[in-house]
Amino acid sequence: MRINLLSLLGLGLVATPLAAQTVVPAPSSKPTEVSAAPAKKSGINENAIVDKLRNVNDFGNNGYDVVAFSTRPRTVRGTPFIVPVWSQGEVVFGTNAKATTGVLKFDIFNQEVRVLRPQGDSIILAPDKIQAFTLRPAGADGQPEERRFERLPSGAVAEAPVSFAEVLSAGSELRLLKSQRKTIRKGQYDPAYNSKSPEDFYQPVTQYFLRWADGTVAPVKPSVGGIIGVVASRQPAVVAAEMQKKPKAKSDAELGELVQRLNAAIPATKQ
Repeated sequence: MRINLLSLLGLGLVATPLAAQTVVPAPSSKPTEVSAAPAKKSGINENAIVDKLRNVNDFGNNGYDVVAFSTRPRTVRGTPFIVPVWSQGEVVFGTNAKATTGVLKFDIFNQEVRVLRPQGDSIILAPDKIQAFTLRPAGADGQPEERRFERLPSGAVAEAPVSFAEVLSAGSELRLLKSQRKTIRKGQYDPAYNSKSPEDFYQPVTQYFLRWADGTVAPVKPSVGGIIGVVASRQPAVVAAEMQKKPKAKSDAELGELVQRLNAAIPATKQ
């Protein structure tokens, strides 16, 4: 059974408002003097500008830490989303098996799921309430491709209190997960010579995990040796049988197939 996501949001159960962003200038060792001379050509109240500049000077002259900083806006190249367009999807909250449908985006920079509202704006779902979610963006052939994500245990990704990972291989005994995040790499510029706005970059960061049937996760290198090494700690016989086949895998799809074979060979966990 599926429930419309916006019907739940109307009850105020899982949504949190978008957070405002605050820009804090870097600290400086001495105050900055600002000229109080009014601009000759201006379409705004010049007296008001002079008063504000005098206030800045007063702060500086009285020992307050008035900081000089560039007023040029910083831009970030790229997108914080794993898929830049809205797509149909569904969310599972907590241990509830019922899927809640909606139009979604996954912000991997903040590790947040956003839902589109009929008004045209979006809201953020409380990350700690989400157990799993699915996106169905259009593929190269125009047909929807299903991408499923699961919440990782707290502490799995040190830099994120709550984080999600894409399921590359789903199995009852062993699953391969790929955590995808983005950080911002600051662009370098010299304000004395560069008249352009400073530009930062979204930089992708990926980590891979194996999740066992008991829910524990183990970080793993995305290679045959990395996966075999982790699985051998629990299932040496399964690994020995797989190694006789001399497995090779480099891409995510090939690594997922390797984990699927290992999962199929692992005896079912007793309930």
